[in-house]
Amino acid sequence: MGCGPSETVAATHPTVSPPIINGQSKQASDESLKNDLNQRRTSTTSHTSKKIRINSAASIHSTTKRVTSASSKTTTTDLKSSTVGKKSRTPSLALYDDANYDLVIIWVDPHIIDSEKTYVNSLTKFRRITDAVFTFNEFDQCIHFLDHIYEKTAFLIVSDSIVEQFLPLVIGKPHLDFIYILNQTKRKIELVNAWKKKVKGLFDDIEEIFKAITADSNHIDSWIPMSILPKNDIKKNENEANELNSSFMYMCLLTEILLKMQYDYKARNTLSEFCRGRYLDNEEELNLINEFEQNHKSQSAVYWYTRDCFLYKTMNFALRTQDMEIIMKMGFFIRDLHEQLATMYKNQVDQQKVLVFRGQGILLNEFDKIRKNIGGLMSFNVFLSTSTDIEISLNFAKGAENDPKLVPVLFRMHIDPTKSSVPFADVTKWSSFSYEKETLFSMHTIFRIMDVRRNEGQYWNIILSLTSDTDPELMKLTDHLRQEIGGGSHLQQLGNLMLKMGKFDRAKDMFSTERNITNEGTWFEQIRFNHQLGYIFRENGEFVKALSYYEKALDIQKANLPKNHPSLAPIYNNIASVCYSIGDFSRALSFYKTALDIELKSLPSDHRNLSNTYNNLGSVHCSIGDYSIALQFFTKTLGIRQKTLPDNHPDMASIYNNIGSVYNSLGEYTKALAHYQKAIDIQEKTLLSTHIDLSTSYSNIGITYNAMGDHEKALESHKKALEIRTKSLLSHHPDIALSYNNIGSVEIDMGHYTTALWYLEKALEVRDNCDAGYHVGFANVYDNIGRVYQSMDDKLKAQSNFQTALEIRKHSLDENHPDIANSYNNLGAIYNLMEEKQKAIEYCEKALVIQKQSLSENHPSLANTYNNIGLIYHSMKDNTKALTFCQQALALQLKSLPEGHPSIATTYNNIGLIHNSMKDYPTALSMYEKVLSIQQNAMPVKEQSLGITYYNIGSTYSLMENCAQAISFFERALTIQQKASEPNQKDLVNTYNIIGRMYNEMNDYEKAISFYERSITICEDHFANDEQLLATTYHN
Repeated sequence: MGCGPSETVAATHPTVSPPIINGQSKQASDESLKNDLNQRRTSTTSHTSKKIRINSAASIHSTTKRVTSASSKTTTTDLKSSTVGKKSRTPSLALYDDANYDLVIIWVDPHIIDSEKTYVNSLTKFRRITDAVFTFNEFDQCIHFLDHIYEKTAFLIVSDSIVEQFLPLVIGKPHLDFIYILNQTKRKIELVNAWKKKVKGLFDDIEEIFKAITADSNHIDSWIPMSILPKNDIKKNENEANELNSSFMYMCLLTEILLKMQYDYKARNTLSEFCRGRYLDNEEELNLINEFEQNHKSQSAVYWYTRDCFLYKTMNFALRTQDMEIIMKMGFFIRDLHEQLATMYKNQVDQQKVLVFRGQGILLNEFDKIRKNIGGLMSFNVFLSTSTDIEISLNFAKGAENDPKLVPVLFRMHIDPTKSSVPFADVTKWSSFSYEKETLFSMHTIFRIMDVRRNEGQYWNIILSLTSDTDPELMKLTDHLRQEIGGGSHLQQLGNLMLKMGKFDRAKDMFSTERNITNEGTWFEQIRFNHQLGYIFRENGEFVKALSYYEKALDIQKANLPKNHPSLAPIYNNIASVCYSIGDFSRALSFYKTALDIELKSLPSDHRNLSNTYNNLGSVHCSIGDYSIALQFFTKTLGIRQKTLPDNHPDMASIYNNIGSVYNSLGEYTKALAHYQKAIDIQEKTLLSTHIDLSTSYSNIGITYNAMGDHEKALESHKKALEIRTKSLLSHHPDIALSYNNIGSVEIDMGHYTTALWYLEKALEVRDNCDAGYHVGFANVYDNIGRVYQSMDDKLKAQSNFQTALEIRKHSLDENHPDIANSYNNLGAIYNLMEEKQKAIEYCEKALVIQKQSLSENHPSLANTYNNIGLIYHSMKDNTKALTFCQQALALQLKSLPEGHPSIATTYNNIGLIHNSMKDYPTALSMYEKVLSIQQNAMPVKEQSLGITYYNIGSTYSLMENCAQAISFFERALTIQQKASEPNQKDLVNTYNIIGRMYNEMNDYEKAISFYERSITICEDHFANDEQLLATTYHN
């Protein structure tokens, strides 16, 4: 969960040794570790989510507002989740995530009755199209559901009784493209122009809607996965081939393994049984499934694939959504089809060039990529059906004309048989539709994009040329990954490939299947199996289970291998990774050192396993604040990997990420971003879009942007990270909590306290259900909750949360870790607000001692502490000391932060505050004007901060008895306060009162009374029990 001193960086993840058997484990007190892990889990404090009303925090007697310098900020990820009234009568969409249903049918009607025969029969029919069918009685339920489905196409059925009220609420949802109005009353309904592209019509009965959805969903079934080169990757040298994306690489590796596997009749039975479940209520398809199960032979694969039946639909769906479960079930048929095409390809007499066509609709974003990348490469990652008859192909293209999500295209493919890298054949004689004159290509056929031009009609021509070109860099990486996947059985290879793809559940299925086939096997096989499952459970955040399997593997190795055998090092490494994940850094360090001792004695100095252990040691040292040592280990890792891995290997991205995390922790944000960008550039080309390593990079970039004051970019990156994590991880994985926390941190900095608290409480809900409740990352959550309550002027709750954060940190960190200093700083700031000045000074001075020992001399966190000490002395009326500390903060920030950084504005503000107290009003004004200049030039402008500065300038003018100028700035502040999404009522009282006083001093009593009366109204509405506040306002 990171190594940042203030904002936690989620990036210094250790490298977990792959579970192929390179052993790894540490013998030191294994049982005590397991007991400790269980204790950590059961002792976690339970927190329930509560809605908090935000009260205002400004004192009515304060004429200037202080800006307390940075409290600790936490980071690490997010998610959307919310509870809606009553539950949908159908299951949550989450139940279908693993199945990858890419279309969803939603039926909303307040009058639906479950028991009605028509309703039951209709659902049965709709489930012939997709099992993801949901019904709702209430608007809110349906809207909430639409907001929480990702990468699905929604088909919405709406009752005529609610059309006018409901459609405006959902018409703009991006994944909602098909709307069908059930108009059984046959009343006249006026369709707004904005609805017409999505509304497919008014239908008298549900049967007509079923037919319409069936036809429209066929276009989705015809979508096929393509790999297209992004424009900025096109090489300028025409002789160099263009890159294809990571999906192409992984699917090629998968296909290679499936084609080598041996299958028996059970494979056909398994697929048939699975398809029966998908077509349970479709008698026609069930009959075809029975026929296939009884009659299919390897020589009939083309015949079956070209039939209009469950086989091609299921295969194209699986390949389009990369549903590994279905792809593996179809492995035998993929092999049969490929081998039959390969035989036909060899036997073809006619090797002349030929022109073939394919008509279809393609997604708008894919079409845009093709248009922008003429000259680049593209691959069809399915068995590709084409025709030599242009008219037949045009019919398919024109079928997509009415779908707003699709662009109708006609592919014109120039085929030179001598340039093909995959088999293809004219299958007219074997096809069940011989009139289509079909030419069928095997998977992963590569074409070069020659031209894109619009036809006079409604479709586009895309000219392609068959090529054997590939991307040399991608092929180099593919070869490397092929070696990493290893030899062994095909099931082992599939499992290892699933791990590379981040598909941990599928990997577990492969390893378990192999285990069932081999029974117990040899001791070596038992080690491998336990190591594999330990790896999977660790990646899923199930640390107790992971530790259990690693220990089983270690026990077997100890019984069969010498004490310092090289195969023990990987197990020691992986047990250490569990310790790291639960925040037990001292024990993790011990295990990693044991692994390193073994490897230094048994491996060459540039061995890849050594690079992993160096990386892991660097991660621990970064997390405990030893940044210079961390950087040394990461530099060693980088050196070995540069020698032994391709430049685009995902492990290169990992080390760039970790080096970036060190620079982020040292406050060198530009260097941090440069390294994170290197990582992202590699990962976006070599990992699937849902791989969790991508979420780490996005999270780190978000943390750095937030530290630099660019909250919008920070939020964008954190939400990308959250989306990946919620798709790829279990709901109780700690990284989900970290993402919630990161988003909460940014929302605090943006002044959105209610939103921030919601995310932070979601993070604590995850903590209550995970195996890493005492990880230091959760201290950041409590720090952020403390920041929220501090902003709400609830000092006791703020102090309680800051104290909890300190206790968690003391549990896991060295006493001189910078994060301990953060806790002391936060407690010092809150004790200052609680008027316990001596305690406040003591805590901040403790923080300063630690920071001077553990951070670089110009680290920005030192400036935060100087600022906090300065404000404490200011509140004690010792302005000389206060000014000294704040000026130290400013000098440090001007050296270490970019010009215009928000933290510099904070320090100028505090110096202005002190000069005001010293009655040096011109200097105070000059400081506030510097603050204003920074804030007005920030992108985006933070209105809340501007409001505070306007107020402080107004206060200074009031002290200078320039009432007119004071009113001008107070009224600007008031405008911003009134526009806030969560107006601070006490701030409004203060501002109305001070403006009233200014008018009073100008003898404009009518206006003065007007502002005082507004103040009284707020006090009576919101602060009826605050006698002092009421008395002050009535006195005015």
